[in-house]
Amino acid sequence: MRVIYEMPLKSFNSFFQVVKQNSLNVKEKKLSKIAFSHVGCEKNLVDTEHMQGLLDKEGYEVDSNINDANVVVVNTCSFIETAREESIRKILEYTNQGKEVIVAGCMAQHFKDELIKEIPEIKGLVGTGDYQKIAKVLDRVEKGEIVNEVSKIPEFIADEEMPRFVDKNKFVAYLRIAEGCNYNCAFCIIPKLRGPQRSRTIESIVSEAKSKNLNIIKFIYCCYILELVAAWIYDSFATRGTSVICW
Repeated sequence: MRVIYEMPLKSFNSFFQVVKQNSLNVKEKKLSKIAFSHVGCEKNLVDTEHMQGLLDKEGYEVDSNINDANVVVVNTCSFIETAREESIRKILEYTNQGKEVIVAGCMAQHFKDELIKEIPEIKGLVGTGDYQKIAKVLDRVEKGEIVNEVSKIPEFIADEEMPRFVDKNKFVAYLRIAEGCNYNCAFCIIPKLRGPQRSRTIESIVSEAKSKNLNIIKFIYCCYILELVAAWIYDSFATRGTSVICW
């Protein structure tokens, strides 16, 4: 205290501003410890990795051990009945353990009203086009709100700039090239769950593939439905005036 007391006022103000700025630069750790439970396809897995990266960036402790977490984000699947059953079992398992549960993914998109009504222990819902808002949803849940963050029509798609956690112990990572579908086939629910077709640019995909997050991965698979790759090819090449021949 003697050193500070003897400082000239101007020097002390400068000293104070430096300490204050350093304090602001320290990533504040939140109280909640978050774990993720993933159900479904590789596209869902990429969504989970983005949510993990976003929460880590905001200072939350993301833990791989669900037993140690007080908040569990269940990223669900709703494509077929067995996937819905598995998703519901996961949700009930964690609510019965007294965890605060946030339901993300396709079931949240598909049954946003029914889930809150039938399982009132759920603290929040995050739609397939809203996972980029996970930190804000969690902040509201921590304040005691019941959050329903599900867009009527999913339109968002992450790019190479969005934080993403990739397990460096794995040899494989998935790279999403597009999202959604414009075909409303009677036998398929993807347009309802994932929204309309939207494609990432070639530059965006290549940039992510070369990023430090993925450059140690041995194999990178493009994550999309094979039948709809043609739509991405059209978006990426034909719309630029490039002739495209597929075989």
